[in-house]
Parts: sequence; C-alpha cells; structure tokens
Amino acid sequence: MLSGCTFAADHHYLFPEQLTDAIDIQVQAAQQIGLRVMFTRGSMSLGSDAGGLPPHHTVQEIDTILKDSERLIQRYHQRSEEVMVIV
Repeated sequence: MLSGCTFAADHHYLFPEQLTDAIDIQVQAAQQIGLRVMFTRGSMSLGSDAGGLPPHHTVQEIDTILKDSERLIQRYHQRSEEVMVIV
C-alpha cells in the first residue's frame, strides 16, 4: 500500500488440513487495509502418494473443493462498480 499498489491477485491452491479458511483470512486482511483483491481458489485432489505433486496433507476431496468454492463466491464475490473483492 505504501508503494501505491491498489490491486492484488492471488491464486491460492494449497489448503493444508489445519488451514481450511485461508481465503477468508486473506479477504479479512485486504478489507482491513483497503486493498482491492482478486482471489482464485485452486485445488489439489491428487497427492504425491497417488502420483500427484502435492503432499497428502494438502489434498482435498473434489466435493470439498466444489463446496468451498461455491461458499467463497457466495460470501465474498462482489458485483458492483466499486468492487473490492473478486473471488
């Protein structure tokens, strides 16, 4: 903010088992400092133990991924001319 940044985007795609509300935390922090943001909720559904890349503790079931994506959109996505949060 001190350098003049007014917009930030983040593709958050790893959700460790103990951190299920990462994007909620990011939205709250952005709102506190008045930063316009775009968050994309990525996902990993295949862990390294099954041939994927991420460690198993960051893998989520597809149902969990879809439900949380819908929850984030419904809760945070804004559709106005003065939009501050896009999910």
